[in-house]
Amino acid sequence: MAKSCLVDFRGFITDIRDVGDEFEVYQGPGSNIRWVVCDDDNVDNSWVLYNGEFFPGDQRIERNQQMQRKVAYGSIEEQLDMMYWDQMNGTTTWKDHVSSVKENIVTQDTADAQADFYAGKKEFEMGSEEAPAWDSLPAENKQKITRFSNATVYEPGWGPDPITGKPKYDPAAFGS
Repeated sequence: MAKSCLVDFRGFITDIRDVGDEFEVYQGPGSNIRWVVCDDDNVDNSWVLYNGEFFPGDQRIERNQQMQRKVAYGSIEEQLDMMYWDQMNGTTTWKDHVSSVKENIVTQDTADAQADFYAGKKEFEMGSEEAPAWDSLPAENKQKITRFSNATVYEPGWGPDPITGKPKYDPAAFGS
């Protein structure tokens, strides 16, 4: 069963809903997010859209090993807390944590030197505002959704601008 994915222009999924359960978002000109259809119902927020295809985030080539290490190490505050409690309890939690990160996430130089490090992974280029990721989808998967299960209800005097679709205050046009 297909899923509706709210995708930003770069190709990252920000929300997933069953088809027909989408909430309203601006999808007109200049929109940086859009509801698109993913045919794989196993999709989750770690997946990306690139070149007309959704694929799991762990299958994309990640060329920034140093950033992965930085995230895995945790904040300085967390590391200092580990060191403090190691000193108080005579444990090696921080040292074990750092060793684990170093063992499990290789440096960028090591990754680039290993011929099979990127095997089975796909190159991923983020979309841009000028060329959003959904442009490469087949037409049936990037339809603009206009009916929502929880459509916007406007207060008196407010309504959708006929050109942009964005909310607009116009008491003469929409009543007060």
